[in-house]
Amino acid sequence: MDDKDLTGVKPYAGPAAGWGALKAVAQAIRSQMGASANARALLEMNQPDGFDCPGCAWPDPRHTSSFEFCENGAKAVTWEATTRRVDPAFFAEHNA
Repeated sequence: MDDKDLTGVKPYAGPAAGWGALKAVAQAIRSQMGASANARALLEMNQPDGFDCPGCAWPDPRHTSSFEFCENGAKAVTWEATTRRVDPAFFAEHNA
């Protein structure tokens, strides 16, 4: 099977780290969490008294930094902690 045959799979020419990744994380935070308290969750990810990244299986380091996450891990947390909600009207309209 070729990647071109998979729905939603397409070539990606963007950065995988560095400033481009930081910009992508900032955009995900802004669009999903805004200025909510949920954004602080990123500072607790992969910390001794925090929680493990929902997207990876890397072992916890002995000494952590304040930003102990990658772009994909940060996006996973923003999607889980989103402030976006659907209400009963949404389900009434999409009940099929």
